Amino acid sequence: MINKAAFLKISKVYASYAIERRKLFGASDEMLAKSKQAIFALHRDDVPEAERLLAEVEASERGFAPVFKKHPDIVSEGPHRAALEEYAEAAQFLAFIKGEPLCVIKNLELDSDAVLGGLTDTVGEIARKCVQWATKGEFKKIDKALEASREIVMALMGLSLTGYLRTKLDQAKGALRRIEDVAYDVAMRELRNKN
Repeated sequence: MINKAAFLKISKVYASYAIERRKLFGASDEMLAKSKQAIFALHRDDVPEAERLLAEVEASERGFAPVFKKHPDIVSEGPHRAALEEYAEAAQFLAFIKGEPLCVIKNLELDSDAVLGGLTDTVGEIARKCVQWATKGEFKKIDKALEASREIVMALMGLSLTGYLRTKLDQAKGALRRIEDVAYDVAMRELRNKN
C-alpha cells in the first residue's frame, strides 16, 4: 500500500519542480536569445549594447538562485544548459574584443562544460570578426585573433575532450583554419602591394 503522506510530499515536490522547470525554460529561451543578440552587437562593434544584454542575462540567472537551491537538478536541464553555454560564448567573445583574458566568467558561476563549450564556439565568432577586419583593412587585429585562437585550440586539445565537446573542438579547429586563411590572404595582399 502507498503511504499517502509520503506520496503527497513527493507529488508536491514533483509539481513544484515542474512549475519551476517551465518558468526556467521560458527564461532560458530569453537568455539564449539575448546572448546571441550580444554576439551580433559585438559584430556591429556595439560593445555597450552587448554589455547591457549580458547584464540582463546575468540578472535573469541570478533571479533563479532560490529555485536552484530548492531544486539543484534543475540547473542541468537542456534549455538552461544551452543558454548558459551561449552566455559563456558571448561573455568570452566580449572579453576577446576588449582585450581581456578568456576563460574568466566574471559575473556568473558556470560549470566547466558551459565555459569550455562557449570557449570552443568563441573561435568561430573570432573567425567571423576576422573577415570584417580584413574587409576594413584592420590587419593588425587579425594577427591578435590568430594568436588568441591558436592558444584556445591548443589549450583545448590538451584536455582530451570527449562527447559533444570533442565535436565542438573540431569545429573550433575549422574556425582556426578560416582565420589562418584570412591571415594568409592578408599577408599575400601586403606582399603584392610592396612589389
